[in-house]
Amino acid sequence: MHNPVSCPTNSLTPRHGPRRARMDPKERKKLERQKKKAKAQQRKSSKLSNAIPPMPVAKQATNAGNSTSMSQKRPSENAPQCATAPPTKKQQVKQAKALPIASNYTGPEKFLTPSHPSFHDILTRSYVGFVHEPAAKHPRGFHTGMRTAFETLRDKGYFQYDVVMAGGKHLSRTLSPGITYKYLGLRIFAHAWDRPNSAPVFRNIHALNAAFIARTKASMTPPPPSCEYNLTLINYMEPDNPLLGLKEDPTYGMGKVSVSWHADSSLEDYSSIGVYHTLLPSKPAKKGTKVGVCDWRIAMRLSPDVPGAKTTPPLVLPTGDGDVYYLNGDFNHFHQHMVLSGTAVRVSSTHRVAVTAEDTLQFIQAKVSAALQSSTVQSVPNDADVACRRGHADAVRAEQAVRPSLVHTITTLEMEWIRQYWIQGAKHNDLHVDWQHPMAALEASWRKLEARTKTLVGALLATQHVEDLKVVKAVLEGLRGRQAGRDQFVHRMRDKVFKRIDPDFQPMERPVWSDWDDRHLLPKDLTSTIHALHSHKQVLEAEKKRQRKDHAKQHKKQLHA
Repeated sequence: MHNPVSCPTNSLTPRHGPRRARMDPKERKKLERQKKKAKAQQRKSSKLSNAIPPMPVAKQATNAGNSTSMSQKRPSENAPQCATAPPTKKQQVKQAKALPIASNYTGPEKFLTPSHPSFHDILTRSYVGFVHEPAAKHPRGFHTGMRTAFETLRDKGYFQYDVVMAGGKHLSRTLSPGITYKYLGLRIFAHAWDRPNSAPVFRNIHALNAAFIARTKASMTPPPPSCEYNLTLINYMEPDNPLLGLKEDPTYGMGKVSVSWHADSSLEDYSSIGVYHTLLPSKPAKKGTKVGVCDWRIAMRLSPDVPGAKTTPPLVLPTGDGDVYYLNGDFNHFHQHMVLSGTAVRVSSTHRVAVTAEDTLQFIQAKVSAALQSSTVQSVPNDADVACRRGHADAVRAEQAVRPSLVHTITTLEMEWIRQYWIQGAKHNDLHVDWQHPMAALEASWRKLEARTKTLVGALLATQHVEDLKVVKAVLEGLRGRQAGRDQFVHRMRDKVFKRIDPDFQPMERPVWSDWDDRHLLPKDLTSTIHALHSHKQVLEAEKKRQRKDHAKQHKKQLHA
């Protein structure tokens, strides 16, 4: 497995090796909601005696030249519909996307290839949005730029293995300023690619990304709606690397799997994806040296939850050296794809429109800044044994009552950013120069917030006011989540797969508790703190119950008086 490099509009990140991905849970829930709404509309429509379903009409566009480019428009897109899914909650003014047209293929084959007579018809009808462009359609300079960039990333050591989690198992592992990309439990930190101080190779990839955007817009008529790529993930895949242990496809018997069935996640809704792939030797080779036959393939199928998935056969398409393919529009929303391994080393650059609402440095910085500024407690007692002053306790308690998510902000900062960054090793930090100062600042902010959490916990353990019970419960829930996250990272770091990767990329545990931290912060192991807070919660609950009984008795006496 080799590194993917991800390049959002302002950044880029190289990675190593095939990766496994699953359909994003948010995407799956959206899809399930749409299916339910569509079925409800269809039931209503079926009751109309005069309703006549439109005949689907397929449109295929071919481009001139020696190579072919397939572009399809969903048959039902421009035809009147009897049943139309209502708008989603997030897109009240936009019409919900139509589901793919299912196929009723009844042949014996488990999957189809271009040589099958039904392949192109099913591709046109059921796989709208997939476009394949052979290498000959692209100018020589485009290929040269891509391959030169890949070779530079390889020679400078930017590719690294990712150890990710899929179904509870660890496996192995993007660029834009401040952008991150998360898949299978691992956050990938992007390299900036459009800043004056960005490395030349990253600036070159940024220029190639602009060309990729233009080609994506020209790949279909009309152009796909969302293809302003702000990130690219570059994967370097070595099929003969024993570390990977590629396995045969267990479902359809398609061959060895490099990247299993998945739909890309952490992307803008219904955005396009563009993929360039080429062969590349694992080490610098002499000019004119051939790198082998390109026998890599791309497989696609309807997502299992989409109606008609069982009757629509998967398709498998060979991809040549320098080929490009696009997953335009809502293709990624309703379909899954898989990469089938060839025999030569493959490098792919996957250009995407990454979500920037949450997975950015600016997002976490804003949350941390709000947490620090909203707190009226600017310091903690110098002596950890000194009881919290009442003014501090009241201030922090009031703060938590207004912002109960602050404890969770600290947990997010530690688990989703600090630990995610350092679990990828010291070399990861050395390569990500743009992230070194921001991550140091985030860790300093984490210490300030942790110190205030200790102040808050001390005040809550001392309180006898039942009105503080709500805050106690919120803080207790947050601490439990934090402890669970720490336990999970300890478990991940002990995985034996780390013993097989470069020592420079061995996981590091951060943050580290210093002597000052031991006195002013809650302990790393929160078990005793959680137990004490839980016991105090039970005391307050018992007191609240007693007060309710006393109030009921007094009320009853007043009624009989």
